[in-house]
Amino acid sequence: MKRINIFLILTNLLILINITHAQSDCNNALLLTDTVYHAKQVTGYGKLKEFGNHPLGDKYYFPQENKSIWYKIPVTQNGLFYFDIIPDNPLDDWDFLVFKLGKDTTCSNIVNEKIKPIRSNISRNNLAIGGKTGLNLQSKYTHVTSGINPDYCKAVEVNKNDTLLIVVNNFKNTNNGHMIFWHIKPTSKPIIKQNKVEEIKELPKQINSAPKGIQTTIMFVNEKGKSLAVSAQISGLFTKPVQIKNKTKLDTVISKITHYVEVMAMAKGYMLTYDNFKIPKNKVKFDYTVKLQPITKNSNVKLPNILFQPASDKFLPSSYNALKILAKFLKENPDVKIEIQGHVNGPGMPNTKGYKELSYARAKAVYNYLTQSEGIAPERLKYKGFGNTQMIFPDPKSERESSMNRRVEIKITDN
Repeated sequence: MKRINIFLILTNLLILINITHAQSDCNNALLLTDTVYHAKQVTGYGKLKEFGNHPLGDKYYFPQENKSIWYKIPVTQNGLFYFDIIPDNPLDDWDFLVFKLGKDTTCSNIVNEKIKPIRSNISRNNLAIGGKTGLNLQSKYTHVTSGINPDYCKAVEVNKNDTLLIVVNNFKNTNNGHMIFWHIKPTSKPIIKQNKVEEIKELPKQINSAPKGIQTTIMFVNEKGKSLAVSAQISGLFTKPVQIKNKTKLDTVISKITHYVEVMAMAKGYMLTYDNFKIPKNKVKFDYTVKLQPITKNSNVKLPNILFQPASDKFLPSSYNALKILAKFLKENPDVKIEIQGHVNGPGMPNTKGYKELSYARAKAVYNYLTQSEGIAPERLKYKGFGNTQMIFPDPKSERESSMNRRVEIKITDN
């Protein structure tokens, strides 16, 4: 019996190893039919090391292939293809190359470097945006070299029945994972040619002296504009969210880079409030006011910082602070009853049974957390899933907009 158990364990380990290796090689790229995928661990470069020994300034290839995974994406419509890679650990440095499959674009030609990638980004990870990288609709660059350079390249023009290959490599050589979210902005006609775009050929000049910080004040007021003591979670100022309790404002100094800030605040008798704003890097001083409104029946509150694993009803670890604030809101306002509403991101897609079930499951996950972990009475809560029928951004142009579609909202049903 022991021999059988040992054999089964070894067999399972070998299967897992083979899967990891297969997805790490071009000729066994992981087929992505959903628009989101979570690679929980990327542990090697597979059976074949496709890239290596390139200089740091090479605009087409990684200096070394360390911990990589290949994705294969079939294109189902004409349009602009773009994606976001979001590290599980912002300290990791994820780079990528993009190839478009064709008659001559085979894995053999890619490995032999006879075919160059149509997009590449090998820039240093940017902690200010959580280490994210990818393609977007705003960038004008096709290839970005190593160093402190743009985090995103230009979207790729695609036609129906095209196939894209993307290889993602972790320069930091850890075993951590990442999430990839991909999108297509539809166009009515096939795209015949691409416009000329620019490439990063040199690293930008660095400033030797340390930049001065931005003096930042975030104030909280009621509907009459008077200061209000709140409990709040503030994300985007630093690498970790800031928590405040029973304070009317936050005064701090932040690094002189562009910040995208999200605030979730609550106070007794007032609506749970979500707000977001941008702090430009050229500011010396920045003030912002968050206004809270009294609790009113049938009011809705968006909770986009309650996040889930891709295609799953499992919370991301970063969601629990927001869940605790929601629980605190309900505990401090015991007469309030709510409906928890689940939504998913599915631009250009029909509201399938899968979308409906996933949004329902996510709303129920919040319900389960509140009742089982926080002791909220079940009769105060209802939950419902809407699929992708109520996206805030039907045509999201960034991962930030896509993430706001993947959200939970609460509706006040009684107060």
